[in-house]
Amino acid sequence: MKKEYIKPILQKVNGGIDDLIKRAVQLRQENAAQSIELSLQALQQSEKKGYKKGAAECHYNLGIAYFNQSDFNSALEHLHKSSEYYSKLDMKKQMAETLNAIGGVSRTKGLMDGSLDAHMKALKIFEQIDDKKGMASANNNLGVLYKVQGEFKKALRYFEKAFEINNKAKETSGLIMVLGNIANIHRQTGDENKAIEYNKKALDFA
Repeated sequence: MKKEYIKPILQKVNGGIDDLIKRAVQLRQENAAQSIELSLQALQQSEKKGYKKGAAECHYNLGIAYFNQSDFNSALEHLHKSSEYYSKLDMKKQMAETLNAIGGVSRTKGLMDGSLDAHMKALKIFEQIDDKKGMASANNNLGVLYKVQGEFKKALRYFEKAFEINNKAKETSGLIMVLGNIANIHRQTGDENKAIEYNKKALDFA
């Protein structure tokens, strides 16, 4: 009987923190500075109360908000902390999403090996939990990474895998993004006709 009463009590105690985090997430795009301020407040409270899930969410949000401010070092610092929390909490989906974000920030900083490692780890976890949307996202991110490095054959392989997953899952926004990426590959390799073909497919889905 004891466990039946623990969860609602914890929810009540941590509700204020969750509200702060929710507001911080809402502000992440339009006002990164305010999002950071609220996230730091929520993080301080989470650490004081030993609310590990809240701390993980705060670090993740700080990572994305700092990325939006082009502060990539701070972004990576908080995303790695978030990943550590999620790993200890065994929250696989959230951990994979954090690794995906680490991969994206690392690529932006030019840390290609770190980006590849993070995206590969994210893909493996998404496959383990059969998260189709996550699998498509990780494959697409790997395609982008290889495209940036000029390895177009590898990039196409990952983009096509992402397309296949998105198509089966009927993820329209994912399909549009991947088709656009495939079109860019063909444009960069000089096949304008294929580039037009895939852009038209993307337009049809849009």
